[in-house]
Amino acid sequence: MLVSQRAQTYAQLFSSKRYENHQQQRKSNAFYFLLGSAAAYGLYSQTQRTADAEANTLDIEIDFASDLKEGEMKELKVGPKDDDKILISRVNGKLHAVGNYCTHFGAPLSTGLLFDDKVLCPWHAASFSVVTGALEGAPGVDGLPTFQITEKDGKHLVTIPVPLPKSQSQPLAKRDPADKRRYVIVGGGPAGVSCAEALRQSGFTGEITVISAEDMVAYDRTLLTKMLPTIDASKTKIRSDDYLKNADIDFLLKTKVDSIDTTAKSVKLSDGTSVSYDKLCIATGASAFKPPIPGISLPNVHVLRSSADQESIKSHIDQAKKVVILGAGFIGSECASALKLKYKDAMEVHMISLEQVPLQRQFGLEVGKMFASEHEKNGVKLHTSRKVTEIRGDGQKATHVVLDDGTVLEADLVLVGAGVQPATKFLAGSGIKTDQWGGIECDPFLATSAKDVYAAGDCASYPYWLTGRRMRIEHYMNAMDQGSYSAFNMLGKLTPFGNIPFYWTRHYNKTVQYIGYAHEFDEVHIEGDVLANKFVAFYIKDGKVLAVAGQQNSGAVLTYMEAMHQNLMPSAEDIKSGKETAETLRGKLKQNKGASRCRRENCCHKKTIAQ
Repeated sequence: MLVSQRAQTYAQLFSSKRYENHQQQRKSNAFYFLLGSAAAYGLYSQTQRTADAEANTLDIEIDFASDLKEGEMKELKVGPKDDDKILISRVNGKLHAVGNYCTHFGAPLSTGLLFDDKVLCPWHAASFSVVTGALEGAPGVDGLPTFQITEKDGKHLVTIPVPLPKSQSQPLAKRDPADKRRYVIVGGGPAGVSCAEALRQSGFTGEITVISAEDMVAYDRTLLTKMLPTIDASKTKIRSDDYLKNADIDFLLKTKVDSIDTTAKSVKLSDGTSVSYDKLCIATGASAFKPPIPGISLPNVHVLRSSADQESIKSHIDQAKKVVILGAGFIGSECASALKLKYKDAMEVHMISLEQVPLQRQFGLEVGKMFASEHEKNGVKLHTSRKVTEIRGDGQKATHVVLDDGTVLEADLVLVGAGVQPATKFLAGSGIKTDQWGGIECDPFLATSAKDVYAAGDCASYPYWLTGRRMRIEHYMNAMDQGSYSAFNMLGKLTPFGNIPFYWTRHYNKTVQYIGYAHEFDEVHIEGDVLANKFVAFYIKDGKVLAVAGQQNSGAVLTYMEAMHQNLMPSAEDIKSGKETAETLRGKLKQNKGASRCRRENCCHKKTIAQ
């Protein structure tokens, strides 16, 4: 049910009836079971289907099997509902059948991309094997169900169970009291919980303890800004409480860590007690940065990082008529979008940007202008190239925000989106090396400078395999994958972290995807129409393409992501001249057999169970 809850939440974000219907259909699978598979599905097409009433399975003809070429995939309708579909593909000359919907938010994988045996989700780049159904990469959490294909009388038939399973989960090792090892994870966000889960998936039978300062673990923080006024964070959880309990993972919630003694291998808690460890993963993420502005601590001035922050904002926001947002980065821009989409002209929203246009540093001037145009069209009042010098109050709450040009803005709610900083102050004196910004310095295996200590997520600084440059990525997909990879390395399954960064941002029902990492760039090459959000932007430094951004669903951005993954990214010159396009590159990538092999396979992929 948890995947359905998250998919329903995402359907609200997209305002898409199609995906709401898709989730409703999944709920109604029980209805088919009660009616009997032959009766329920026989009405759809009796001539192409046979049913085994006792086993509740159906044999369905793949009527396009002979037309499906190598490296192609196509959805197959298996029932009367619009979303009764599975995915058929041909890999290495053989037909394969898996579920058609991403286990993250239910995106139809048939509209994604297939490279070798790997299908990429079109929305958020989760990846799965179409041969085994196994999950390769976040933000998916489970694999895809697989279905047997047989050939009879010249026809290819796929056998599906009723109700149709939506996912395929990895088996979890059970806790063995005889195994005295204790692995401790500090941080209960996506990185921490992914680490704990991957330990069990990889066969670890010792004790796992997760320490978290929050009262809820593993929710999707990315939706707090995108759906600020409406989201219920508890419905975005990556894993249910029952699932984590079944995994024999112990949680210490609402518990802060004071320090770590790497010599004694002990984590000291704020209540004075300590937890010993054999191996440790630090996944504390980042904390919201509060700039030193007079009035920043007034009661109606809020940061937005945790579910508690969001609940506090929600409790006041319906009464707010004038909102001022400090910062026009991802946090500020997505909050502005969410507020105007819900309240429209009933709420006045001002957004203060240090830059000439919002998100200029990340996307460049032209793409930044597109974001600015969307804000202005939706009624947000932008104040660019400006700083906040003071937040004035009446003794009880903030009432005005003062800018460096003397402008005074009325405010009955102030949101601070001034960025984040690694939550690593408790490491002082531990011997664990951090960089000048507080990021934990890791090697390619996510190991820190201290023996048996690893790091993952927003707090981890690591060398990017593609360029060698050290970087720290503050994005959801990266955190989940690093959590899993840190688990593999804690278990001695040496697995270097070699992913390509990916993130997405959504403003006013327009989504932009970004892949790669361009700390700085000296040129932005744009193909298409930016203002119409039909574009691909290439971020170039010294003749090399370091990152690519563009609208969702074109497939171009994910094609270049796979090119980076396979180290086949064309030169900037070839892209600008038109010698290489997403289409030509896609053909080359499909010919590169074996390049998309999953790195998790020898770490945690075992025989899987359909759900």
